[in-house]
Amino acid sequence: MALAAVPSVFRCGELPPGIEPGIPTGFDGLDAEIPGGGWPVGALTEVLCDTCGAGETSLLLPALRYLTRAADWRGRGLLLIDPPHLPYAPALAEAGVDLDLLAVVRPKTEEDALWAAEQALRSGAAGAVLIWARPVRGTDSAQRYQRLRWLQLAAAAGGGLGIVFSATSAATLSTPAALRLALSMTAQGRLAVTLVKRRGLAQPKTVTLSPRRLPVPYLAGVPSGRGAAGVAPAAGAASASARGPLARSMSAVRAVAARLTRERDFDPSR
Repeated sequence: MALAAVPSVFRCGELPPGIEPGIPTGFDGLDAEIPGGGWPVGALTEVLCDTCGAGETSLLLPALRYLTRAADWRGRGLLLIDPPHLPYAPALAEAGVDLDLLAVVRPKTEEDALWAAEQALRSGAAGAVLIWARPVRGTDSAQRYQRLRWLQLAAAAGGGLGIVFSATSAATLSTPAALRLALSMTAQGRLAVTLVKRRGLAQPKTVTLSPRRLPVPYLAGVPSGRGAAGVAPAAGAASASARGPLARSMSAVRAVAARLTRERDFDPSR
C-alpha cells in the first residue's frame, strides 16, 4: 500500500482528515486560522507567554464561559492548577463563567500537579484543565516532552481541553500539543496571537485581537504562594454578592483537592 493511502498519514501543509469542530474562541479571526474552527477538543493547547496578565486569561474567557453554559458541556467543570495569582471570583462571574463549576487546586509538588491535570483530563469530568504548574517548564526537553505527552493522551481520552502555560523560551522545544500559541502585546495595547504550531499547517500566522480585558482586581495582586496544599479561595469570595453559591462551591472544591492530594497514585518513575 502506498504511504499516501494510509488514513493516519498526511503531508505537511495539509489538514488531517476528520478534525473535530473546536470550541469557539470568541474571536472570528482566530477561529478562522485554527483547524476545526476553535480550541481543539480532546487535545492539548500550549500558550507561550512570559508576563502574567498579558491577556492570556482574557483570551480564554469566551471559551470558559461557553464550556460552563453550553448544553452539550453542562456539568463538566473547569480546573485551574497552580495559577500564579488568585482568580477574582466576581470578575469571572460577571464575565459569565459559572463559579459552581470552577475549581482551583494548589498541589504540594510538581508530581501532584501533573497527576491532578492528567486525572482530570482523562476522567472526562472536566471541560477544561488549565495548568501553570512547574512540570511543564522544565529545562530537560525529553522529560518535558514526555510529561506534555501524558497530558495530550489524557485530553484525547477524556475529550476536554487541556491548556498549558509555558515560558516563551520553550518555543524552541518540541511539543506534542495540537496547538501552540505565543502571546505578545502590540504598541497599541492589543493582543498579538502567533500560531506557532497548528495541525496540518506549517506556516506561522499572527492574529491581532482586542479581547475583553478583565478588571485589574482579577489577579488581586496576591501571589499564589506556590506549594501550598489544597485550594486557595478566590479573592473577593467573602463579598456579599458571591458569599452564597461561591462559599458552597469552594467547600466542594476543597473536598476535591483533599482527595487529589490524599488518594494520588502517581508514579514518577513510569
